[in-house]
Amino acid sequence: MKRKMIMLTQPKKTEEYGKVFTAQMAGEILIMDHWKDKVLRDRYCINTKTGEYENLDAAGRWKKIRFCHVAGQESWQGYDWAGRDMRDKLYIAEEDEEIIKQNIASKWERDAINRIIEKEKEYINEKRDTREFNRMERLKRLMDSVPALPEDFRKWITDLIAPGLEYAFYDKETKAYSCTACGQSVEESRWKGKIRHKDTVICPECGHPVIALRRNAKTEIITTAMLLQNIDHEKSVARHFDIRILWERGGKKVLCSEAVRIFLHRQQRYSVSIYYAYTCKSQWIENSAFDRSNPCNRRIGESYLYPGDIEEALGGTKYAAWVRDFKALAEAGKKLDYNALMVGGLGTPGLPNMLEYLIKGRFNRLVYETSRAISFFKGQYTGNLHPEGKCIEDVFAIRDKQVINRIRTVDGDSATLEWLRMAQELEIKINDETLKWLTDERVRYGDISWFIIHMSPCQIMNYVKRQQRESYPGKSVRSVISAWDDYISMCKKLGKCVDDEMIYRPRELKRRHDEAVEEVRKNRERIEEIEREAAADRMRDKYPGAEEHLQEIRNRYEYKDSEYQIIVPKRLMEIVKEGAALHHCVGSSERYFERIRDKETYICFLRRVSEPDKPYYTIEVEPGGTIRQHRSMYDEEPDIEQIRGFLRKWQKKIRKRLNEEDRKLAQISAEKRKKNIEELMEKNNTRVLKALEEDFMEAV
Repeated sequence: MKRKMIMLTQPKKTEEYGKVFTAQMAGEILIMDHWKDKVLRDRYCINTKTGEYENLDAAGRWKKIRFCHVAGQESWQGYDWAGRDMRDKLYIAEEDEEIIKQNIASKWERDAINRIIEKEKEYINEKRDTREFNRMERLKRLMDSVPALPEDFRKWITDLIAPGLEYAFYDKETKAYSCTACGQSVEESRWKGKIRHKDTVICPECGHPVIALRRNAKTEIITTAMLLQNIDHEKSVARHFDIRILWERGGKKVLCSEAVRIFLHRQQRYSVSIYYAYTCKSQWIENSAFDRSNPCNRRIGESYLYPGDIEEALGGTKYAAWVRDFKALAEAGKKLDYNALMVGGLGTPGLPNMLEYLIKGRFNRLVYETSRAISFFKGQYTGNLHPEGKCIEDVFAIRDKQVINRIRTVDGDSATLEWLRMAQELEIKINDETLKWLTDERVRYGDISWFIIHMSPCQIMNYVKRQQRESYPGKSVRSVISAWDDYISMCKKLGKCVDDEMIYRPRELKRRHDEAVEEVRKNRERIEEIEREAAADRMRDKYPGAEEHLQEIRNRYEYKDSEYQIIVPKRLMEIVKEGAALHHCVGSSERYFERIRDKETYICFLRRVSEPDKPYYTIEVEPGGTIRQHRSMYDEEPDIEQIRGFLRKWQKKIRKRLNEEDRKLAQISAEKRKKNIEELMEKNNTRVLKALEEDFMEAV
C-alpha cells in the first residue's frame, strides 16, 4: 500500500448529510473517503490490481479493516445481499459508483459495493493460499532434511526381538513346506519324521532351525522402535516407528510405519517441534506425510532404541545429558519410554544421573519403573527415588550397602525399596523369600501394617500362603489379605480382644470370617429390633389408643380365601417391623399412626396363606372399606391384578360387617381424604397424586 501517496491525496468532499462515501483514484489505489454529516471519519483504500486494503482513520493511524466493517456492516451472507443491506445505510453518488466499476473488474457484473467486497475476498484467499503454500514448502524442506534409514535398521530390530527366528509354512495343495530362512519350497517327504504344528525342525535345504506351521499362512510380531539422527548444526530428529515383522510363504518382511517425528532444536526458543504421520490407511509405509495435526491419533510409548548416532543427535540439545544413559540402554536392548525420560529430564535435572546409577548398578526393574514414573503434565519425575542424590545410597535413601545389594540380587522394584526402607525404620527383618513374595504380589506396607505389629513379615507370608491353600483356593494374595483385614475389623466391632493370637490368627480364616459376618448381622438385627421397639414405644405414647382401635376392628377386617389373607396387627411394633421388612414408609412415618388414633384409616397386612409370617403387601384402609394404598417391597406392586381381585372380595365382606359407627367414621374419613387431595393439587405434587390415584379402591 502506497501510504505516502494516499496521504498526499486530498479527500473528495461531499455536500450530502448522513453516511456518505466518495471515490477517487490515486494511481492503482481506490480511495473511499468516509463522511458522516460532511465530517471525514476515515479513508478506505484498496489496490484495484492486487486487492490489498487498509484504512486510515482521522487520527492518522493505519488499520487492516474490511470495507463492510468500515461501512458499519458486521457480516454478510452473500455479495448481493451485502450490497443491498449496505446501500440502505450509506450513500454513494452515481459518478463515484462509476469510478469503482471502471477500476475494479468483475466477471459477474456486480454493483460497486460488491466489487470491492469481491476484490477483498480474492486478496484474502490469495494470501491464505500463499501462506499455506509457503508453509507446506517449509514443511517439505524440513522433512526432506531427515536422513534415510540406516542400512542395518531392519536387521537390527529383527536380531533384537526375533534373533534367528524362522518358520516353515505347510501348503496342503503342494504337500510342501515353504522355508522363510532360505525361501525354498521343500517337499514334505524330505523332512525327517512326523511334523506337528509348531514343532521346531531343521530345513533340509538350508539346515536352519525353523518352526513348522501347518495351520497358518503367516505370522507376525508387532513392536515399536525409536531412531535418533542428526540433521545439521541446528537440529536433529527423534523418529518413532511402528514395526511389523512378517513371516509368510514368500519369506520374511520387516515393515516400518513412521508414526511421529520430534525435531530437537539446538538454537531455537522451543526445544522440540512435533509432527505426526497422517497416512491412516497405509500403515506400513516409510515415506509418510507429516504435519502438526494428528488425525490418525499416532502415539509414542515404550520402544527399542537404535544404538547408532545417539551422541551426534543429542549433542548440543537440551537432552545432551541423556547420551551415556541412552547409549547403554540401547546396547542392552531395553524397551523403555525414552520420550518420557527426555520430558522428565527437563523438569528434573538430576534424572539422567540417577538413571545412570541404576543402569550401572543393574537395577533393571527400577530403570523400567523410572521411565514410567514421568508426569507429562508436570514434566517431572514422580517416583519414590531421589534424583538429586550424589550416589546410589542417596538415591535409595538407604545407607546400608548390604540392603542395596539385596535390591540388586532380587531385581527389586519400588515396592521392594519401600519394604526395605520400612524394615530399616521399624528394625524388623525380611528374608529374601519374603521380600520377593511381598514384591511379586504387590503387597504394600499399608495393606498389612496392623498385622506387622503382631507378626513378622515371614509369618504373615506363611499364614497367607496357608490360607490360600486351605481356605481360599484360587484367590489372590491381596484377596486373602483383604478378607483377613475385614475379619479383624469385624472382631473389633464385636468387642473381641484382637491382640489375642487365637483371634487375629485363626487357623481357618474363611470359616471364622463367615462366622464373624453372621455374628455382626445378628448384632445388627438385635440393634435394629431394639430401635424398632423404641420407635413403637414412642408411637404408642404419642398416639394413645391406636393399638386398642386395631383390636376393635380385628373381627370385622380379618379375612382369607384359599390363596391370600388379611391380618390386623396387634401392636404398633408389628407395623414398624412391616415397614422395615418391605422398605417403605408405613413403619417410619407418623401420619399413619395419627390416622389410626383418629380412626381415619387402619393398617392391615396382606399375606399369602402359604406364608402367613412373611410380609407381602401393606394395606391402608378407611373405616368403610375404601382402600387408599396397597404397597409391597420398595413400593412395588407384584401380581397386582390378582391382589386387586382378592381385595375386591375383602371389601364386599367388610361392607357386610360394618356397624353404624364405622359408617359415620367412613364419611369423616372420605372428607379428610378429599381435603388432603385438594392440598396436594394446590402444591402440584403430581407424583403422590398419581400414586394415590393408582392405588385407590372405593368400597362399593
